[in-house]
Amino acid sequence: MPSLSFVPFDAFWLALTVVLVASARAHSLLRHRHPEVWRALDSPPYLPRRGLAGAAALTRFYWSPRVRGLGDPDLLRWTRSLRFSQVCLAGVLIVLYVRTWDALS
Repeated sequence: MPSLSFVPFDAFWLALTVVLVASARAHSLLRHRHPEVWRALDSPPYLPRRGLAGAAALTRFYWSPRVRGLGDPDLLRWTRSLRFSQVCLAGVLIVLYVRTWDALS
């Protein structure tokens, strides 16, 4: 059983893994099932090569109500998983930051 001090670190890796998997799946579904939306978002690659503008547009889209308007239950499920895991990842990073800050003080 892991010690209590490693729980936030383990949660970080778990949340990061879910973010990456959900992001890759949502990215693929959007590209293959909704090419018109994909082109409207400037066809962002999974790994940004031309800066973060494409990734930012894609993230804004995933957090917008426009995803629901597409009527794709698979895409909606993966974007919900992505949103939830992003929030969890942010929470874990805050906990790790606070613990590190307290340890250094």
